[in-house]
Amino acid sequence: MPVSYFNARSFCLQRALPVPLFDCPGEIHMKEVKAIIQPFMSNHVLDALHRIEGVSGVMASEVRCTNATRGNLNPDVNTRIELIVPDGLVDEVVEAIQVHAHTGRRGDGRIFVIDVEHAIVIRSGEKEV
Repeated sequence: MPVSYFNARSFCLQRALPVPLFDCPGEIHMKEVKAIIQPFMSNHVLDALHRIEGVSGVMASEVRCTNATRGNLNPDVNTRIELIVPDGLVDEVVEAIQVHAHTGRRGDGRIFVIDVEHAIVIRSGEKEV
């Protein structure tokens, strides 16, 4: 039985020994993978992501989405999943989300992949490139 991770509006799932965001030898390009999925599929997706070697943290939050192009102005509750991964993990992460969020019905969601140029540590102001 999967562990229920989605107990709060927003949370961050970290492994015991998280890998620093840009602490990789050589030049590694990082990507943000962001998905908007049905909330009842979030535990399946989070379990799948947690099993991928190299994924050190996942953030999920409850979001409300509208779609004016379909005439739907009443917000639907969805789950937004966000994680930063090396370029080499993107395909595996996207596949895990797609497989475990898929119901075949309208509203299954979207997956976005975005380049990450750098990150800034708020406490120290250090820029990670």
